[in-house]
Amino acid sequence: MTQKTQLIIKKNGVESNSVALHHAQKSKFIAEEGMQVTLVDAESGQPVTKLQAKKLSNDLFIASESGEEFLIIEDYYAMENIKIGSAIEARFVEFSPI
Repeated sequence: MTQKTQLIIKKNGVESNSVALHHAQKSKFIAEEGMQVTLVDAESGQPVTKLQAKKLSNDLFIASESGEEFLIIEDYYAMENIKIGSAIEARFVEFSPI
């Protein structure tokens, strides 16, 4: 069974998009200033674990534990004010930068 990760995007503290990502399909979007990207397990709502990330040019690639890339955030590293993390007990917790 393919793992699913819920992607929640907030701009200026307001949720603007929420979608379940299937790890078998690659999704991408363009980063914007002031954006907060939250990744949680789509089924349990718990924080995601064992993801891999890599930087390629200004883009951030997110992959499953097996290395299968499923999300590209274009221009992530070109932005000054963008956060990516997970939700723990209804709080946003930012991932450590790579």
